[in-house]
Amino acid sequence: MRRFIESAFGKAASAVVAFALLLPFFTLATIREANAQGAGPVDALPTWAVVQFAVSNGNSDLGKAAADSMVNELTKSGKVDVLASETVNRKIDQLGIVQPITTSRDVIRLGNELRLTDRVSTIITGEIVNTRVVNASGGKRGDVLMRVIVWDIASGQVVNGTALSASSGVRTGDVTDQALLEEAIANGAFNAYRTIQQNTLPTATVLNTLDRSALINQGSRTGF
Repeated sequence: MRRFIESAFGKAASAVVAFALLLPFFTLATIREANAQGAGPVDALPTWAVVQFAVSNGNSDLGKAAADSMVNELTKSGKVDVLASETVNRKIDQLGIVQPITTSRDVIRLGNELRLTDRVSTIITGEIVNTRVVNASGGKRGDVLMRVIVWDIASGQVVNGTALSASSGVRTGDVTDQALLEEAIANGAFNAYRTIQQNTLPTATVLNTLDRSALINQGSRTGF
């Protein structure tokens, strides 16, 4: 037997046997790698875009602050990918749309373009309806009324949103009205995102339908 193993044929046969024994492990590793690669698109987060908010008093800086605050909240949630504001603004300029966007026609135009180029599924618009700065407890406080609107690009419909009031903390010393209002807007964006999240219905993929039933999959991570 030792003479056979040490012969050229025996060595070749031994190599074949060893490869055959290891093949199942190589195959399993390949399948796992393929499944991991294939899971990417399924597990990919939806892409959202946020545009500058309209402001009743015409203060565009507050509209930009509102958009930035919503981007910040969406990013922190980890539930969506947020398209960079620079990319959104560049596309708006290319389309010749004037900000802030106030018509559904322009929202849908922008959304369709961003869906093609950046796979955006949802756009957030909004409005700062009213603002004020008041004296309170020996200092000043900023108050805002704001609306946040969530658009589904595929349907061109408003699918979520909220209207709310928000305030800054009471600040003393040399603090500007603009800073107080921007703080109030940031607090409003914080609350707005949570309301939107609570009102968001779960989504899944219908794999098959029968007479009176459906097979639905949302991914193994969610359990069904």
